[in-house]
Amino acid sequence: MVVGCVLGGVLTLAVFAAVERRARQPIVAPRLFADRDRLLAYLGTLAVPGALIGTYFFLNQYFQQRHGWSALATACALLPLPVTMAVAAAVAVRLERRLGTRPLWATGAALLMTGNLWLSTLAAGDGYPGTVLPALVLLGAGMAFCVLPPTVLATSGLRGDEAGTASSVLNSVQSVGGSIGLATLVMVSSHTGGMTGGFATGAAFAGCALLAALCLRNR
Repeated sequence: MVVGCVLGGVLTLAVFAAVERRARQPIVAPRLFADRDRLLAYLGTLAVPGALIGTYFFLNQYFQQRHGWSALATACALLPLPVTMAVAAAVAVRLERRLGTRPLWATGAALLMTGNLWLSTLAAGDGYPGTVLPALVLLGAGMAFCVLPPTVLATSGLRGDEAGTASSVLNSVQSVGGSIGLATLVMVSSHTGGMTGGFATGAAFAGCALLAALCLRNR
């Protein structure tokens, strides 16, 4: 079923691309994908959600089912991730202007990979402050650093009437990436017997984003 759905999705995407190439007024102009850095921004954005979505999916089960925490206590335990993301986002704006998109994106992807690998070692008896909390901080900072560079790359160097389409494609890719990421993580974890494989797969998604960042042109 999984393979069939994936093949069906790829086929549908191929048909859509063929229609857009022949349309007089395409919804998504093929020119958007002609620029190498913009294409890498889309591919990296497709991978990044898979490096984070497993955190909410698996840790919710970990806290509530294994430790018997309430939903409210679990939500409070996950708060360091969005808080760190908000703080790091303000820092990312300054770093992007000073360092450029490539170093910032590569750093963020490396942080996402480290956070997932850290959580992949999580055992039932591990304490929250020593294992989960540091990983959440790394994931929050990594996500903040991985959001700004693709947005800048995807919407730069375009005509005014193309910027909206480029931004919409970026948002669509991000949503699809979340669906693909969660489906992949659940499939892997169900075959490996737990969330360890799921977090390892999240690290692999972060590795794909890191590869996309390293392939960018120096600016």
